[in-house]
Amino acid sequence: MIHFSDAQYILTHGSAPRGIGSWLFAFDGGEEPGCWFAYYGSFRNAKKAAEAEACERHSGLIEVLS
Repeated sequence: MIHFSDAQYILTHGSAPRGIGSWLFAFDGGEEPGCWFAYYGSFRNAKKAAEAEACERHSGLIEVLS
């Protein structure tokens, strides 16, 4: 099961992630660039792509970075 967190994004921006733009995700709390996943497009599609990437990496946590 994959847990998804947008708490850091909400604290930084004051609202939930949405819309079209560049999105950056971290897996399992990784602070190294190798633990990140970038996507350009709608947040909905970005989240789906990040979930697929998390499955490939056997990651249990996805965080939206600010």
